[in-house]
Amino acid sequence: WRKLMSNMNASGYRPEQVDTIFLTHLHLDHVCGLSDAEGKALFPNATVYVPQGEADYWLDPAKEASAPANAREYFAIARNALSAYKAAGHLKTFVPPASPVPEVQTAYAIGHTPGSTVYRFASQGTAINFIGDLIHAPAVQFPHPEVSIRFDVDPKKAISSRAQEFNALAKDGEWMAAAHLPFPGIGHITAWQQGYSWNPVNYGPYQLAG
Repeated sequence: WRKLMSNMNASGYRPEQVDTIFLTHLHLDHVCGLSDAEGKALFPNATVYVPQGEADYWLDPAKEASAPANAREYFAIARNALSAYKAAGHLKTFVPPASPVPEVQTAYAIGHTPGSTVYRFASQGTAINFIGDLIHAPAVQFPHPEVSIRFDVDPKKAISSRAQEFNALAKDGEWMAAAHLPFPGIGHITAWQQGYSWNPVNYGPYQLAG
């Protein structure tokens, strides 16, 4: 979380300016920047939106108790990251395709987790889709989207969700952003052979110089 705060400050933004946070799912690498080591909310003015399917799973004490011993820490991490927001009344759930705010479209993309969700932001004729963890290994899963990973709770559903989203993005040509792609993780995909080709946005000193 310290690196996140440092990068935000370097970009000219303050955590207090953030008023809305959307979570694709509640794995630790997606929630650990919400609170500090003492459980204090790092975005005190933000409302955090969580898909109902994720909340029903990760925030349920019964599901935590029935999980394998080596997986229970993931439940605790999600709960601790969100506890300050819940206590302040700043934790909200929603059921896709319902939208927590008018400007954002949502859809379940389950498989990686029970309630994984994608978000589509559109403005002035341009749209970008935040797909969370629908892809982890771009060198493998773009040409072979039928490949799953061991962290998918339901591999068949994860593969189906990826196929549906990739097909739509390749057809519509909209921007895509994914958490586990090389920085900055934004670009377009096109259909290629039996899979897809990733066309990332360029990033480097020569863009800054322009």
